[in-house]
Amino acid sequence: MEKKMTNTRRISLILRWSVLTTIIVGLFWIVMWIVTGEMPTVDKIQLTTESVVMLPFAIPRLCDALFVGIVVAAHIAMFTSKIVNKQNDSGVVVGLKAGLSTGLGVGLIAGMTLGLFFGLVAGILVGLFYGLIFLIKKIFSHSL
Repeated sequence: MEKKMTNTRRISLILRWSVLTTIIVGLFWIVMWIVTGEMPTVDKIQLTTESVVMLPFAIPRLCDALFVGIVVAAHIAMFTSKIVNKQNDSGVVVGLKAGLSTGLGVGLIAGMTLGLFFGLVAGILVGLFYGLIFLIKKIFSHSL
């Protein structure tokens, strides 16, 4: 039996997930603020290697939390819209849903996987390098 998406269920779904993602992203940036001692900010937007848009003032990264909540709400609204679901045969609607979902999923998974892998590898190699240098210095300083 398929459940119908009522308007109250749709609104509750949008509110629940947008608030949850806003809180998660907000907590991430607050923890970064506590760890680094300063709030990360954005004062320019680099579009290409040559094109940079300078902002008139620095925007704190904590504003990302608000943006994520709005994007999640729009995404859920699009997927649960009665108008969009009635016109499922439209290639534009199917393409938009598939493109957004695939792009977001692949982008997040690839970014997190590659970032984690290269971050760990770089951390291990740098740690090993400095550890060996420290060990060699200790060995040769005691033998003289």
